[in-house]
Order: sequence, then structure tokens, then C-alpha cells
Amino acid sequence: MKFTIFLLAAIFLITTGPAFSQQITFSEVQKEDSKKMNFEILGNFKGNNLVYKNINRKHYITVYDKDMHIAENVKLGFISDKTFNLDFVSYPDYFFIIYQYQKNNVIYCKAAKMSERGQIIGEVLNLDTTRVNLFNDNKIYYLTNSEDKQRILLYKMQHKDNEMSLATKLFDASLQLLDSTRNVFAYNDRRETYDDLQVGNDGTFLFAKETGNGRNDYTRKLDIFYSKPNTASLTRHEILLDDKYIEDVKIKIDNLNNQYILNSFSYRKNFGNIDGLFTVIINKENFAVTKKAITVFDDSIRRRLSGKTEWRTAFNDFSFRNIILKKDGGFLLTTEEYYTQTRNTRWNSRDYYYNPYSTPGYYNFQRDYYGYYNSGLYRNSNQDIIYNYNDVLIFSFNKDLKPEWNSIINKKQSDYESDNFLSFSTLNMGAEIHYLFLQKDNNKQVVSDFALQPGGQIKRYPTFKSGEVGYEFMPRLAKQVGAHQIIIPCLLRSSIAFARVDFL
Repeated sequence: MKFTIFLLAAIFLITTGPAFSQQITFSEVQKEDSKKMNFEILGNFKGNNLVYKNINRKHYITVYDKDMHIAENVKLGFISDKTFNLDFVSYPDYFFIIYQYQKNNVIYCKAAKMSERGQIIGEVLNLDTTRVNLFNDNKIYYLTNSEDKQRILLYKMQHKDNEMSLATKLFDASLQLLDSTRNVFAYNDRRETYDDLQVGNDGTFLFAKETGNGRNDYTRKLDIFYSKPNTASLTRHEILLDDKYIEDVKIKIDNLNNQYILNSFSYRKNFGNIDGLFTVIINKENFAVTKKAITVFDDSIRRRLSGKTEWRTAFNDFSFRNIILKKDGGFLLTTEEYYTQTRNTRWNSRDYYYNPYSTPGYYNFQRDYYGYYNSGLYRNSNQDIIYNYNDVLIFSFNKDLKPEWNSIINKKQSDYESDNFLSFSTLNMGAEIHYLFLQKDNNKQVVSDFALQPGGQIKRYPTFKSGEVGYEFMPRLAKQVGAHQIIIPCLLRSSIAFARVDFL
């Protein structure tokens, strides 16, 4: 059954603002769509919203029409029930499914082009195969795409003994092979960490290598490797750290301004506390460092964080969430406090959040931040795991890496065994960016809506909630499917449903 709820509220700040409303349309609920299924919201295709579902190892594309009725439920019979990983690359009127499965001791990576109705177009494509030891980890292929989606990079990193091998295949938007590389280099798994690969619109790929003195040491040496199309070898470029210790390097490709932006947390001393951000701008053409800055967090930020009595450790559990680029070369950086607790033991966020493969059942499919729902999070355990997602801290930097302002959205969220209802999602409406997350009001779920204004001001809109009993929203797994529209998954008793929210 479909329900439509209109929530209207006046916005009062200093003066009375315009009326604001959200229209919520719930999807039909199928009894097969239990909370044990895995799913990913794919987006809007010619007016239809598509959702991938994995139910009892069977694969489906469900097509919802403009009223969130189920128009089609397409079984993907060509995907093996032994498939353990899927990625999706979407275009306006079609999308690719890239999937992996193992048969005997061979890993197959294949792809299928799909229509806006969830039907396969043409034949299944064989992208690559790899022979592995039966006892090895079978998750070896990773996928990333350029901002304009005209370049798709498939790569695999495998290490054996003291060597790391990296093989890449670069495809165009039709999955035609453009280039391939293979490189082997020395690897010390106790001291070195290789980060995810990124690919630019021009097909150049790059990644960071962080080196410390031991497995739990901070990064003392940072190298960036890159390879331009039709260049067989990797080029290494060392980034001088200026006697700083860093951790958790994140690379953002700024295609518009022909530059790469590197951010990491910085420390004054080894095994110390986070004291700021280390940021580097690299020219895309010659790979020269054009700007470098260390931004130290001041006490005024600490005082605005929720419940921080120990100022020295105030930022130790913050993790990077996303970077939004500005046209002039500046950027917005969003971070969030996250940590887990197990039997009164507190674990650092970066060890467990950005390395999801070290935590059983946590995001086994995707390396992306959010988007994929894994029912393995609902699991029985002899230990109680408490997930904590607290304040959101946003920084604005200009093109010269000078901080312009910072804003804080205060929140405190925690839950046992599952974090599907925690953290936040964003809705970028151009003039403002909405941050949506759950809060409890008289033991009822409400979705808070805080909007970031261009000058850094935070505008609080009225909360919205279901007028129907039993719907529990999962905002962090929401996906923006239009300029003013998102789809939020919901739990209705023991079933998964989807709510389309239109911001009017």
C-alpha cells in the first residue's frame, strides 16, 4: 500500500521565512523484502526508481514507478548465486552491474549493461579472471570511476611474501578496454599501507602509500603513485611531511581546476592526539606540489563539540566523510565523530570505519561511504557492540588553503549491534546542503534536517516523520535521485520499504 504524507511548517529564525514542506511517498512492501536482504538504491532512470536486492543469494532489480508502486521485479538469472561482490555505474538511461564470483580456484569478474527497466542489454562481458589459492581471500577486484563516468577503472591488488602486484584495466563508458597496466613492487605489510585508487576524467589513476615504523604507528612518510593512460610504469612522488605525523590520507580529484587535493589528520608527535589537518594541492599536469598547509584546530572548536571534557583528545575519533569542491579551487570538508565500544573497550574510528574488511560483516561489498545495506549487521554475537556517531564538523577552505569558517552540527547517536539508523546523509540543493539524521522525540523517530548555508550558517528546518505507525527511517543509506528528491530506506516491522521524499 502507498501512503503520502504532507508535512507543512513555517520557518521562523529572526523573521518569518517561506513555507517549507516535504512530501513523503512510501513504496509497496513485499513480504520477501525482509531485513535479512541486502540492497542498494541505484537511482532514478527516466522517471523510475531502481533498487538492487539480494534475497537468499538471488539477485533482483525492482522498478518503482513515480508513485512508488512496483512496476517490475526482474530476477537477474545471469548472476551466479556464488557472487560475492557487485558494483554499479549508473548513467541517465542505463547502468552497468560489475560482479565477481568464484568457481573452483578461479575468480571471475563480469559485467552486464542494464536498461532503465532492469533488463539486460546485449551479452554478459568477461572483464577479467584470476586464479587463486582456495584458502585466499577471494575479494581481489575493486572498481572506481571518474567524475564524468567516461572512465571506469578495474584494479586488483595482491600481495605475496614481500611483494605487491597491482594490475589495472581502464574502460570507457561502453566498457571498451582502453588501457591496462601491471606493476610489481616491494611491500612490507607491517609498515606500509596502500590506499584506494582514484581515476580522473583524463584516465590518470593515482593512490597514496603511507609508511610508518610499525603496524600501529602513524604515517611518517607519504608517497603518491600515479600513471597516465598508455604509460606502462608507475611514477612515485614523495610528499614531504615537514616533521609532522599524519594518518588517514584521502585524495580528491578536482577535474575542473586540474589539481589533486590530499587531506589527512595531523599529529605533533607519534602516538599523540589529532591537532589539525594536513592538506596538499598537487598540479595535475606536472604533479608538482603547488600548495601545502597545516590547519591547527583551536580551542573554540573544542568548546562547541558535545560533551567534550578532555580537550586534548577531542578530535581523536573524527573521520573524514566527504569533500565538496568549489568552482574556484576551494572545498568543503565534512568530518564526523565515530567509534565503537565492545565490553567497555573503545575502538578508534579510523581503524574500523575506513578499513571495513577488518570488521566481520561490515560493508563487505562496497568501499564507498554508505549506500549499500548489508543485513550482516544484524548478527548474533557473544559481545555487545555499541556504535556511536556524534557531532558533524564542517570546514571551508579557499583556493589558497586558508580556512574561511567551520560549522558544527551537534548530535549524539548510539545503538547496539547495528548502525543502520545512525549517522547522516546529505541532500545538495545548490543554495544549501541538507544534513539528515535521526533523533528520538518521546521515543519516536524523527528525521532532523539541518541546512548548511553558503557562509557557514546552520539553518534548522522542522523535523519530518512518518504519519504512519511503524516506519523506521535509515537516513544514512538514503540516496539523492533528483535536485530536491531523495529515497530513504525504511524498516517496517521486519520488512524493508523505501520512502521517496520531495523537498518542496
